[in-house]
Amino acid sequence: MLDRYHVLATFFVVGVHVPGGADVVARALEAGHSVQNHTWSHPSLTRLSSSAVADQLTRTSAAITAITGTAPSCYRPPGGSTSHRVRAVGSSLGLAEVRWNVDPADYRRPSPAAIAQRVLAAADGRPLVVLLHDGGGDRRNTVAALPAIIEGLRARGYEFVPLCT
Repeated sequence: MLDRYHVLATFFVVGVHVPGGADVVARALEAGHSVQNHTWSHPSLTRLSSSAVADQLTRTSAAITAITGTAPSCYRPPGGSTSHRVRAVGSSLGLAEVRWNVDPADYRRPSPAAIAQRVLAAADGRPLVVLLHDGGGDRRNTVAALPAIIEGLRARGYEFVPLCT
């Protein structure tokens, strides 16, 4: 769907899934998308020690780099769970933290219309970072919502750019 609309996206990947999904990760990068770090096992980073946070990020960056030849430059904290300490650890590893400002809760599998409506309702002219999921189960509704999201945002003057390039 992204190819059909000539949209580049940023995929934050969970490291433990990278080796088994190496072909998907490589295809995403080859298509021009940004492939970034979403920790090794998707824990709440604020509940981990600094060394455990570093391990989560380092292992994932290494797995991505081994497949793509390109090291991630940013990470997305699972569930948005972050702190000054977590950001400092990420920064010490050369990773900028990225958060979203639009979450249509597609992980709860609402209808495509509901997903699109939630995204478009946030389109008030400010820059948007929209959180959508491509893993964790059936994502047909998320994919089906993409045409309405892309067309609706473009109609409002938005452009699509990958993060962390």
